[in-house]
Amino acid sequence: MEPRARHRLRPLALLPAAAVLVSACKLYLPGTEDSEGDTGVRFLIAPTPHAAVRDLELPVEAVELERSDGEEHRIDFEAPVTVSFAADLDAGFLDTEVFASESLPVGEYRRLTLRVDADAVFFVPADTGQAEALVLPGDGRLNYESEFQLEAGDDETLVLQPDLHSGLSFDGNEFSLGTSHIITTTARSGGLSFLDLPACPEPGVYLFEGFDQDPVDLGDGDGPFFSLWLEEAGTSLADVRYVPSGKYSVIPACNVGTENLGSGDGTEFREDDAVNVEVEDEMCITVEFGSGAGSAEQC
Repeated sequence: MEPRARHRLRPLALLPAAAVLVSACKLYLPGTEDSEGDTGVRFLIAPTPHAAVRDLELPVEAVELERSDGEEHRIDFEAPVTVSFAADLDAGFLDTEVFASESLPVGEYRRLTLRVDADAVFFVPADTGQAEALVLPGDGRLNYESEFQLEAGDDETLVLQPDLHSGLSFDGNEFSLGTSHIITTTARSGGLSFLDLPACPEPGVYLFEGFDQDPVDLGDGDGPFFSLWLEEAGTSLADVRYVPSGKYSVIPACNVGTENLGSGDGTEFREDDAVNVEVEDEMCITVEFGSGAGSAEQC
């Protein structure tokens, strides 16, 4: 049997987003030679905008983190912590603090799991405004497979940012939620803001790892690192608040809803408006399609 450490915490309330701007399933955080000892961990879930979703709330009963050596640490809550996956653009972005100051071993991790009460999921599509049933994988066990590192020294703020556009699907009968995502820390990520989205139906933004990447549809090969389906075009503003440091191709698109919650001819990538951008730790960049990336500024 794998060793397991168990913890019990009281649920915490919604807190405003940190100063970083504002959510891919692989994230590599810096390694460390010090693989022993514990560090204090604060865990946030960062909701993301999605044109087809008004609200999506999950009651989390426990969180599990699995180290690369198979050791598992589980944190149980005395009462479920309700977390939001969908950002309310009118009310502003709110991160959910799932737990704070939990002591966890430093080192390499390979999985983060949310254990959710599947019978109490709250999901409201934007087009109807009426609550719908939502199918979760594994009886409410949401496994986010990622390689990430908890380091010794300063406390870590770990972030899960769900990709609703990639993760949410509709098969004609029911909605289901997959586990497309970003896992990072606030100290090892920056923010991106997007201006002047294409003036077209169902605009969106796709991030691909590396400069000058060719766009790939969802579910085709490796797919995008992260994707957004946004409500408006033209001068709309949208953010991805926690993007791991690195190089990205940012490509706007139209008709992005055809990949999941709709039907049609498919996504139309606007490759002529693609922008290469390098994200730095705790720095924020505004990407204006048609004009390029602005200067990085402290978030």
